[in-house]
Amino acid sequence: MNFWMFLLLLLAFVTKGNTDKCLKPVPKGNVVLTNTALLQNNFPDGSTVSLECAVGYVVDQGSNNITCVNGEWSDQELTCKKKDCGPPSPTPHMKFHIPNGTLFGAHIRPYCERGYYLRGSSYKQCLATGWTGRSICLCTSKQLQPMVTCGNPPEIPNSVVDSHQTKVIIEFEDVIDYRCKEGYTLVGNRSVVCQENGKYSSLPQCKDKCLKPVPKGNVVLTNTALLQNNFPDGSTVSLECAVGYVVDQGSNNITCVNAEWSDQELTCKMVTCGNPPEIPHSVIDSNHTKLIMEFEDVTEYRCKEGYTLVGNGSVVCQENGKYSSLPQCKADQLISRVAASVHLTSFSISRVAASVHLTSCIMLSQFLKRQDRV
Repeated sequence: MNFWMFLLLLLAFVTKGNTDKCLKPVPKGNVVLTNTALLQNNFPDGSTVSLECAVGYVVDQGSNNITCVNGEWSDQELTCKKKDCGPPSPTPHMKFHIPNGTLFGAHIRPYCERGYYLRGSSYKQCLATGWTGRSICLCTSKQLQPMVTCGNPPEIPNSVVDSHQTKVIIEFEDVIDYRCKEGYTLVGNRSVVCQENGKYSSLPQCKDKCLKPVPKGNVVLTNTALLQNNFPDGSTVSLECAVGYVVDQGSNNITCVNAEWSDQELTCKMVTCGNPPEIPHSVIDSNHTKLIMEFEDVTEYRCKEGYTLVGNGSVVCQENGKYSSLPQCKADQLISRVAASVHLTSFSISRVAASVHLTSCIMLSQFLKRQDRV
């Protein structure tokens, strides 16, 4: 092969390598990549990624998968439509002004029948979790009675108040919405209500996220977990055994709880390959005395006198529990020729012996005939 032909083949190989790989996909419409796909950076030919609807949208139709084929992504089938919160739950003596429908992002205004007044949020919004804001219609005559209060809005560590409530003193049925600061995860109901007993409903918590876990022993993070950088409270990551090790016992998952990882249960043991294999006309030349060879253990072989080693004399215990290719000990050419010569000589001697035996028989026969004549 001349230089130019080699260069053309190399160029074709490089070009093929570039076209087989896809760029990170960019979904259309209200469709986004899943968290796993967002963390992925390499998309070889044949790889599949999952799509999902953006926040506030639900599946309309189509498959949620696309596949890399010859450097291009297959057509996106998934389409999404806005979530419909539907009419709010009926509340006594309350009606709603719905100017722009009940789809995601829409605002509606509650109002009360004649003789009642509104207590609580003066609007509701359709979010991914449903309608926000709580309110109630109370009889106007109750305005003359002392109103139950719950005091100042409670402070929740690592959170901010996310409602339009500007009151310093919160009264019965008033609602306060909370959200967590960046890096924290909300646990519980974000809406806190002033109850008739003068106490607030259950408060949510803003839990800190976990750092990237560091497994113990011969255990490592899976590729997905290695690519992940954010571990909010409640998130779970998967573990696996390091190369050359297999599962001994325990679950392969750990969970972030209150900014700490749950105890690692997974333990792994070394891969073994059994006894060193026997190779005819060879001896083991290693210093180790193990009966059972483990991952990456090496057994050295040498051939007995008169034999030549063919192959690699170092045999390795591999991660799949099998030995690498075994060498052979083949007889030297000189010995082979001598053996062949000995065999030929033996064959010639056998032929001479047979000839002598035949001659003796003939002579004996002739002697006996002469004796009979006499």
